[in-house]
Amino acid sequence: MVRGIKKNYKQTVAYYFTRDTIKTHSLKQIIVEVIKQLQEIGLNVMATVCDQGTTNKAALKKLCALNQDRPSPYYFVVNDQRICTIFDVPHLLKCTRNALIDCVIEYSSKKVPKFEPIQTAFNLDQTTRTYRLLPKLKNEHFHSKDNFIKMKVKVAAQQLSQTVAATIETFTDQGLLPP
Repeated sequence: MVRGIKKNYKQTVAYYFTRDTIKTHSLKQIIVEVIKQLQEIGLNVMATVCDQGTTNKAALKKLCALNQDRPSPYYFVVNDQRICTIFDVPHLLKCTRNALIDCVIEYSSKKVPKFEPIQTAFNLDQTTRTYRLLPKLKNEHFHSKDNFIKMKVKVAAQQLSQTVAATIETFTDQGLLPP
């Protein structure tokens, strides 16, 4: 699909049926061929956008490794034009939430963000308040055995929302959560 940056338009330009997951080499060839054809009709292709699927990441990595000047994970070149690689924000949000749940992420001054304060703030909001600060969060967002709940971008967006951050800050200021 092609989308405009300056003008609001979108157009499907190619659609492929596959029996199984497409091979990395094939996807790489398709990406380059579609971009070349778009360039031939006068479109200025600026970027590719995709989710972080294994095949997508592998194809983009191989394309980026072909750069003549120096390999970069951020762009590849087709007909002397740089094409930026971008992962779609909704999936990045979901991956961030999953990393907070599953991984130890350390950043400056050995700070380690965790999912636990989000869970604790939700539990406090459920048990100690007449009027809920987190009305969009539900118990199944935290305790579901259904993997489809975990896969929904909407759930990750609700769990990592500004409202949740403000609630954590409020509960911390009130001494209900540790600083």
